[in-house]
Amino acid sequence: MQLISYLLILFFINLSVFAKGVDCLFEEVYTSGEIQQGVLLLDEDKLRYEYFDKKLFTILFVNNKLFLINNEDRSQVQIIEDQNNPVPQLIDIYKDFPDIKNNYSFNGNKFLIEKNNNNFVKRIGINSSKLNLSIYFNQCKMTILNSNLFNFNPFIEYD
Repeated sequence: MQLISYLLILFFINLSVFAKGVDCLFEEVYTSGEIQQGVLLLDEDKLRYEYFDKKLFTILFVNNKLFLINNEDRSQVQIIEDQNNPVPQLIDIYKDFPDIKNNYSFNGNKFLIEKNNNNFVKRIGINSSKLNLSIYFNQCKMTILNSNLFNFNPFIEYD
C-alpha cells in the first residue's frame, strides 16, 4: 500500500512538472487608458484569449486558424483572416519557454517582453502601426488543460 501511494505521488508530481499548458489572467492597457481583462489559456499550438466583458469576445487559435466568438451569443463564430493579428504570435513566444527572449518581431508587430522571477512572462508590450498596448499577465500557472476548452462547437465555458 505504501508503494502505491509513493507511485501515485510521483505520478502527480511528474504531471505538474511536464504540464505544457499555461493558465493566466490578463489585463490589457491601451495608450488611451482603456483597460480590458480576461483569461489566457495556452496549450502547445492552441490558444484561448477570453475577455471577461460580455460585450467583447473570445479568440481561439486552433489548427492554425483564428476564430472570434461573441461573448453574448456563443453561437456567433467568425474566422479571422488577418495575417497581422498578434494573438497567434503569442504561441510563437510561448514555444520558447523557458528561454523567452526580451524582444520579438513578427509581420510588423514588435513585442517587448518582461519576465518575472520564475521566467514567466509578466508583461508584453505590443507595438505596430495598428496597435499599441501592454498586456500584463497575473496568477500564471503551468497546468494540464482540458482540450475541449479550445473548441467552439460546442463552446465550453471557462471557470
